[in-house]
Amino acid sequence: VLAVAIPYNNSPNAPAIENTISFQTHSWNDLRLFDQGFRKGFTWTKLDFYWLPGEKDNRTCSTQQRLRRHDPRGCILLSHDKPDPAVTEYNTTDDFLRLLTLPEFAPFFQSKTNPIAIALCLKNIYPCLDTRSDKDGLAILDEFFAQLQDVITTRGLTVQIVLDGRLSPGTLVGQCLNDRWRQWPATWTGLPWEAGFDNNKGWGHDRLNVFDVAL
Repeated sequence: VLAVAIPYNNSPNAPAIENTISFQTHSWNDLRLFDQGFRKGFTWTKLDFYWLPGEKDNRTCSTQQRLRRHDPRGCILLSHDKPDPAVTEYNTTDDFLRLLTLPEFAPFFQSKTNPIAIALCLKNIYPCLDTRSDKDGLAILDEFFAQLQDVITTRGLTVQIVLDGRLSPGTLVGQCLNDRWRQWPATWTGLPWEAGFDNNKGWGHDRLNVFDVAL
């Protein structure tokens, strides 16, 4: 769990100090954790996307019990590290979409006063590279984000999606993302440095709205 301190000042109109501390839960890839997260009042969390290309990891993808369908191009599992082929029940992007539709979580995902922010962090590929694996991964990501937008729109969700890791635009290896999935902001980790001082739309710098530099 990462604690994040929000700047505080002494003005009479400043919020109570206890309301200026927030936190983000990292790598909550076991989606069963969301229930306790809501009970504890979290509003920020992060999921890890691990891409397994079909040409190399078809065995791991084909044994996953939670995938709605087995795609020969590969699969995306929720895992910070490379998935273990012996484990057959990793949560998937399918599970995440399903989570957003659960009636018991609707009050949280539709909240206008305390909207939930979910960062999606791609771990292991650069989707703009010109390899078969990267192209397949990018195509599957495009399909997922189209489904995600549809779920958010049709169900009136207030969830704020944040693009993180290798889903962030604005880098030399992420140029194809500069105008992709533009409805969502992305994290800035200090690179490229100039993005901290300009909003160059052509380079995707205007998308980097979430400060995520190690302190």
